[in-house]
Amino acid sequence: MKIKKAFIKTVAIFSVFSILMPKHLISVEVRAINIPSPIAWQQNRESGAEVQRELYLPYEENWCDIPWNRGTETGNTVGAAGCSLFSVINSVYYKTGKFISPAIPAQFALDYGYRIPGVDGVGLGFFDAFADSYGEEYGFSFAGDTTSAYTALEHVRNGGTACSNISWHWIAVVDYDPETDMYLVLDSAQSCQRANNVTWTDRENGVLWLDEETLCQPSKNGYYGFNNRYSELLSFSYVEPVISYEIEGDVNGNGEIDVDDASIILEYYAKHSAGFEDFTFQDDPELEDIVVRFADINGDGSITVDDATIILEIYARESAGLLTNE
Repeated sequence: MKIKKAFIKTVAIFSVFSILMPKHLISVEVRAINIPSPIAWQQNRESGAEVQRELYLPYEENWCDIPWNRGTETGNTVGAAGCSLFSVINSVYYKTGKFISPAIPAQFALDYGYRIPGVDGVGLGFFDAFADSYGEEYGFSFAGDTTSAYTALEHVRNGGTACSNISWHWIAVVDYDPETDMYLVLDSAQSCQRANNVTWTDRENGVLWLDEETLCQPSKNGYYGFNNRYSELLSFSYVEPVISYEIEGDVNGNGEIDVDDASIILEYYAKHSAGFEDFTFQDDPELEDIVVRFADINGDGSITVDDATIILEIYARESAGLLTNE
């Protein structure tokens, strides 16, 4: 089976302690070694969403309880009705390593009228519209829809994913293994009754491999067949950037010293200050040693807020066209 490197999409808020830089909200990618890969992010507590969030995405808000009501209804949440959203979130995360905060597609569906009252999630137009608005940022595009499971699986074999509507639920079919002739399925609600009818690869994290015969069965409550049901197809253009370390302070290896580097350092510092000593920049020990040296830009043997501040001052001065000997 294929194993992919995992990334966490993090948000760090910081301000430079000088007049050179205002406050910023920065989104960055930080390589982590502790996120299982593959993983299906779960949508509700019953399936383990809060366990996943606390372990791997502690900076994210509790998405299980995000209110998600249409019109005059009350009491509905993303955890209860968000499987359609998570079919996209899990597809994009598997292919690109970019985590889409569930609040983003949930609010998008409300703002543009795609939210269907009750637990039915979103209307079919959501997938195309959301890709049109967020595809460039997250590296994906809408590739059409189909009610043929065979067509959907062909798209997966060609490198895409299928957000597929099984009975009362949406799943993500994200990869194909030609050696076993099996398809990788990510299910955001692994605690449901249908889960007892399959053999799991990692049930705790919603991961299973299924064959074409199983997936191409007509939709039936309690099973994973989705033939004659809609599959929304996604394609991916995201390419992991080439990383090269040549400049002190350039911790993400993109050849520049910028706010992303400072944000990564602050995330590292925050994790270690909170006792997460196993949190690393890189999963490769040799690369980790290099990045640690580059991150400690003041050379005091520790990675702290001071290093991030120096990087931000360098960036601000370079952006302003000022010479610096930092």
